[in-house]
Amino acid sequence: MLQLIESEVAAKPTLTTTTNPRHKPRFYAVLGGPGSGKSTICASWAKLDGGVMHIAIGDILRSEAKRPDSPYAEVLKANLAKGAIGDPEMTVGLIKDHMRTTIKAASGPIHTYLLDGFPRALASAQYFERTVGPLSGVIILDIPEATLIDRCRQRNRSDDNEDAIRERIRVYNTKSAEVVAAYHLQGKVSYVTQPPDSHIRPWTGVLSAMMMDSYLPLDIPETVLRDVVACGILIWRFCDIRYDRRGGDAR
Repeated sequence: MLQLIESEVAAKPTLTTTTNPRHKPRFYAVLGGPGSGKSTICASWAKLDGGVMHIAIGDILRSEAKRPDSPYAEVLKANLAKGAIGDPEMTVGLIKDHMRTTIKAASGPIHTYLLDGFPRALASAQYFERTVGPLSGVIILDIPEATLIDRCRQRNRSDDNEDAIRERIRVYNTKSAEVVAAYHLQGKVSYVTQPPDSHIRPWTGVLSAMMMDSYLPLDIPETVLRDVVACGILIWRFCDIRYDRRGGDAR
């Protein structure tokens, strides 16, 4: 699958069309409980940068569940009701189909894919890495449960009754723990503690720092790259502290 992505990118020359491994298409998991703002952070970033593609796993699965001729419809409906996404082969297969379609429809080259709500289990992560490509990082939206429940209630979605919300939070906490632990050992996990809204907040600094080398010139030395990324992280932390103290945007 990564070869397919790279061949699509190669048809549209850009900084990302290179043999330099730093500039191959990258995949970032964005995880959090229901109502944590995963879709907001992904959609906001994709709007800012045309080279970033938002892969909304929940939307893909809900759309497939509604398709009358889908062989997965009943399984998906049952899984979605309890906050699960199903076996890796089915889920990753649907993600691949979606990516093939969106890559061809994209107006320009894609250098970064944000996996909104995926993977939720270690088996899914491992299958994705075997069949699509490695995860470059995992962003965790670490939001209090009470906030998640309140935000879900306000969405008025058919699958957002309180019992279903609590069950989905429980499933997320249980299943995601092994994913977080595995990628934490690889030094790939970053945490966001501010619930995103419709505006770009200082939490985007997390993604900026993780993705920094997607935007830098190809000939930049690796030692300089590490310093630049470290500076980006320090700037984000400073902005995040100011955000916390003021109770709003740092200005």
